[in-house]
Amino acid sequence: MQMAKDKTPNGRFARAYLAVCANSQNRSDNVRWDNLAALLMSDVSMRSRWSTWATHRLEEHKATDDKFSSVVVRLAADGLWLSDVAGSPGLPQAKRKQLIAHLIKLTRQAE
Repeated sequence: MQMAKDKTPNGRFARAYLAVCANSQNRSDNVRWDNLAALLMSDVSMRSRWSTWATHRLEEHKATDDKFSSVVVRLAADGLWLSDVAGSPGLPQAKRKQLIAHLIKLTRQAE
């Protein structure tokens, strides 16, 4: 759904991934995201399934998201998500918005 809204192909998958991860704290199904995080940390078969899903998505979007900046954005998105799930102090809302805007800008830069 996030990707369908984005009209710029380059970095589209990374931006969608960031949007989903960075906004997980505002979702009505947040408990499911927390449960997924717990499963990914503790269950080998779930980690394998996640890895398979991610590998397929990265291959599917290789033409638009194979840049180093897209990797940085996806890893930063994972960090935001994990920080939210763990209840870490995190960033003040203004700084969080600034970080997300910076990461989105990275996906739009040529390498």
